[in-house]
Amino acid sequence: MVGRATLQGLPVDLASVHLHPGAAGAACRKEQLGKVLGRCDLAGCFLLDDMDVREEEVEEWCSVRGLAEAKHCGTSWNPARNRYHAQSADFRGRGFCFDRVLCSGHVAAQAFLVGQCRVFCDGKDFCLSD
Repeated sequence: MVGRATLQGLPVDLASVHLHPGAAGAACRKEQLGKVLGRCDLAGCFLLDDMDVREEEVEEWCSVRGLAEAKHCGTSWNPARNRYHAQSADFRGRGFCFDRVLCSGHVAAQAFLVGQCRVFCDGKDFCLSD
C-alpha cells in the first residue's frame, strides 16, 4: 500500500509492504522494492512493515537506493520463541529482523519493537505475528 501525505508542509510518500518470504526470495524482494519505490518520491519516503529482508539485502538496498534504516533492538522474528511452525522448537539462533523501517530524503525515523510477548486467549497461546 502506498500513499502520500503532507507533514509539516513537506510531501511524504508512505508505503506499507509485506515482501516475498524465504531465504531464496531475495531477487523477488528486490524487484518488489523497485516497484514500490517507482511509485515513491525519494525526496521524502517512509517504508515499513514485514519486509522479510535479510541484513545483507537491506544494506545493499540502502546504499544503492539512498535509503536509511531506522534500526530497532532485538529480533522481530524468532522461531524458537514464537513457535510459528512445528519444527521451530528445533531452531537455534538469534532470530531475524524481518520487520524494517526505511526512509529517504527529508524523512527520519526511529523504530521500536512492540508486542513481543505471547498472548493467551481462550486456552490458547500465540504471538501477535501469528
